[in-house]
Amino acid sequence: MAVPQVHGTNQYIMPINEHERRRLNMQHTVVINQFGYLLDPTIKISGCDRILDTGCGTGVWAGELSSQLPPSVQFECCDLSTKLFPPQETYATLLPSGSNLHFSQQNVLSLPQEWTNSFDVVHQRLMVACFPRPTWIAALKALYRVTRPGGYIQLVERDQGSLDPELLASIDPAMARILGHMKELFDRNGMVWLLEQELPQMLEEVGFRKVVKRSKVFALEGYGVARRSCGSGEELEDGLVPGSMAQSGVDSDASELECIVEIIRQFKPKVIGAGWGISADEYERLIESTSMAWKDVAKTEKGIGFTWHWITAQKVGSQ
Repeated sequence: MAVPQVHGTNQYIMPINEHERRRLNMQHTVVINQFGYLLDPTIKISGCDRILDTGCGTGVWAGELSSQLPPSVQFECCDLSTKLFPPQETYATLLPSGSNLHFSQQNVLSLPQEWTNSFDVVHQRLMVACFPRPTWIAALKALYRVTRPGGYIQLVERDQGSLDPELLASIDPAMARILGHMKELFDRNGMVWLLEQELPQMLEEVGFRKVVKRSKVFALEGYGVARRSCGSGEELEDGLVPGSMAQSGVDSDASELECIVEIIRQFKPKVIGAGWGISADEYERLIESTSMAWKDVAKTEKGIGFTWHWITAQKVGSQ
């Protein structure tokens, strides 16, 4: 597993590697299965619109949405790192025209001036681990600048404080412990652990209006995550089974619990190196514990899990 990297003003504290590529694609599937759409139903697209996907990662969101829209709709997909971009032949195969999906390396704080007021939709998802608090307003101001008047921004984030700590500790003490350490890492790096709770106010502060937040609990009860190993019983270097859901990238049966377990797994180098006295073996035992802690928990009507927020806002006026 690669050592987590810091890139300029983007302080993404997750590793940027093939394991992260597969995790992001898996998380995409879970989010879309839960909400039921790629684009908020209130946002209408015409054939000549432009859509920006910032912090696009693997480009899976834009790639899937582009396959559902006319080829005249143009997509700009950008990220500070190009390491997770799909090979050109991948999206060229999915999109025979190959001309409406463009990838480029960009810093969200310095997006091209020619993009000002040019995008009908700006999409950004799961960026909680990317910016320290002072940078968030600057980042949202940049996204406001490139949104055309009348256009929309769409943000999707998990509410990391939405699951009652006492309830979590009673069901899954291993997850509660690791999440506590992850929060400490966020605090050390100046990150906003409860970002999604502040985003609506931040959006209004930079000029967006008509802020709407749709929320849904992604249930954890009844799910388990089997240990990832190959047929010989030896675990792969990245912990993935050949031909498995995570290796292929996207699977319709992916669960929120599996995504959380993969996030925990990705944080392993950071946590065991933080000076808390947690060994690699102990961390693996915590992962194994949280992988099966929810399997026998009875399902509830509302669901026990973290709440996700799908936030939209509009740029009103001519600025």
